[in-house]
Amino acid sequence: METIAPPEIWKGELMVDISIRKAFHNVSLNLSFKSDKIKCVIFGPSGSGKSSLLKMIAGFYNPDQGYIKINNTEFFNSEKKICLHINRRNIGYLPQEYPLFPHMSVMENIAYGPKIKKMDITIDNIHKLARKLGIEEKLSEYPKNLSGGQKQRAALARSLILNPTLLLLDEPFSALDKPVRENLRELVSDIAVQMNITTVFVTHDVEEAFVFGEDAVLIADGSIIEYGDKVNIFNEPKNVKSAQFLDFKNIWKIKYCSENRVVLENGDELVCKNPEASNYDYCCIKPENVMILRDDMPFSDKENRLYGYVESMHNRGGYVSVVFKSFDGLSVEIHIPNHAVYKMALKNGSKINISLKKESLILCN
Repeated sequence: METIAPPEIWKGELMVDISIRKAFHNVSLNLSFKSDKIKCVIFGPSGSGKSSLLKMIAGFYNPDQGYIKINNTEFFNSEKKICLHINRRNIGYLPQEYPLFPHMSVMENIAYGPKIKKMDITIDNIHKLARKLGIEEKLSEYPKNLSGGQKQRAALARSLILNPTLLLLDEPFSALDKPVRENLRELVSDIAVQMNITTVFVTHDVEEAFVFGEDAVLIADGSIIEYGDKVNIFNEPKNVKSAQFLDFKNIWKIKYCSENRVVLENGDELVCKNPEASNYDYCCIKPENVMILRDDMPFSDKENRLYGYVESMHNRGGYVSVVFKSFDGLSVEIHIPNHAVYKMALKNGSKINISLKKESLILCN
C-alpha cells in the first residue's frame, strides 16, 4: 500500500521520524511517517500493528531494517548499526494493564524507578506529582485497594517521575469507564504539554484519536494509510479506508466526474466543492453533516437535494441514527439529536427531503 505523505514541507524540529520494516508471522509492517507535534496519535483497527510499532520505539524488540528517530536522537538505524539500549531511551511506557508491583505501596511504586537509576528524587517531588494526578491521598495504599483509574494514575506517575523525553501510551484507558477514561485522557494531554513530553498515543477509538492527537497516523494491515495534521485527516481524508475508519458511514462509488460534479453509480448527480473532480473514486459525507430540510423552512437555495423517506431509525443514546432512502435508491445515514426527531415527528416511512451540502462532501480514492 502506498504511503500518503502530508503536503506540507517539514520546517520545524521533528519530534518523531520513523521508517521501518518488520516481518512477523501474522503481519509485515512497513511504516514511514513524521510528526513535528508534541502529541501524535496512532490510529487503526486491532491487529494493524499499532502496539508492535510502540514496542519497537520503546526498544522491546528491533525492526528488521530502517530507522527510529525521536527528538533528533536515533534510537535505531540498521544502516548505521545504531541500536540504543532500552535503558538509554528515556521513555515512559504505559500499556493497557496496570504495571504496578502488588507488594509495594503507591509511594514505593513511584519511587522504584528513581531508586534503581539513582536519581535525586525527593518525597516532595513524589507528593507534587501525585497531587497533580489526584492520588496524593493514596500514596500509602497498595494496588489491590485502588480503582482502575487510580491504578493507571499511579502507573502514569511512576513513568513521569523519571522525567521521560518520550511517553508511549498503548490504549492505557480502554478498560476504564467512559467518564474516568475521558478525565485521564485530558489529564495526560495537559501534562504532555506542560512538561513538554513528546507523546505517542495508540488507540482504535475515533473520538479518543481526535481529542488527544495533534498529528494522526492511520494504520491498516501493517501499512500507513495516511498521516499528518489530525484536523485535515479527520475532516478531509484522502483515502477511502481512512474515511471508513473515521465513521463517514456514507461512502458511494463514483461512476464518473465532470468539473465540479460527480455522478454516483445509482445515477444521482451531486455538486461538490472540488473544481476538478476527475481523479476521485469515492464520494463521502459524515452522518452528522446531512441536513434534513423542514417543510416549514425555505430550502430552494440548498444544493444536492434528495427526496425520499425514512427507512429505519435507531436511538443511540445521544442521537438517533436515521436511514434515509431516496426515491432513486440511494441510502443515506443521518445522525440527528433526539429533540430534532421529536420536533419533526420523524418515524419509519416519513417522507422527507435532505440536502448534502457541497462543503461537507469529501472526495477520495
